[in-house]
Amino acid sequence: DRMRRRERADRGELEIFLPSAPDQQLDVEPDQPQQQPPTESPPTLQRTIRIEYATQQGGGPGVHYCSDCGVDRNVDQRIHYMYVDSNYGLARCWLPCRDTLHPFDRTTFDISISISEPDLVPVASGALLKVTQVAQQLEAQTYSYATKQASSPAELAFVVAPFHVLPDPNYPDKITHFCLPTYAGALVHTSPPIMQRVVPFFSSYFGGGMSAADPMSTTRGAGLKMVYLGESD
Repeated sequence: DRMRRRERADRGELEIFLPSAPDQQLDVEPDQPQQQPPTESPPTLQRTIRIEYATQQGGGPGVHYCSDCGVDRNVDQRIHYMYVDSNYGLARCWLPCRDTLHPFDRTTFDISISISEPDLVPVASGALLKVTQVAQQLEAQTYSYATKQASSPAELAFVVAPFHVLPDPNYPDKITHFCLPTYAGALVHTSPPIMQRVVPFFSSYFGGGMSAADPMSTTRGAGLKMVYLGESD
């Protein structure tokens, strides 16, 4: 069993072993005093677990750091970006979670992404709630997202790049297109015309109009984000 744990850790997975009983003490740092357990447990006991972690150099199987030279393959115009991949059980490689599709493992998520370069644009699952300035850093900002509906970790994703942002000309409040700057000219003539045909189909399929079940509905809080990345070099 210990060997299997070590093999999973080598693949970038994070394992956290919780106490088997609610009143069992968690491990604490030596310089942190342990609190005496209460004599009587409250009716409902809640625990908050804060995990600080970092990806290894190169990102690992769930985090990808890439670069793209554009349509003309111009090295001088190389653009760097990153994204996370949650498919096929890879969510556990970048997010401490129960990486399953079981309904009981679905929950809402809050995602905060801090960037230090003004030309970078983060895009994440959920609705963008606010953008705040990072203290004592003039060009640093934190983008806060939240999923209003319970989701599994495999359904989460985010990407950071110097995006060209294009609100859909036909559905500006429901669909937003993102692409790397070198592909901005092609984006106008590809993605919006396709969505102009796709949206009526989905609206009819989900019962007329942008219903709450429709993935492009703003009642879900996020609308639809179409993100296009280049060919990784």
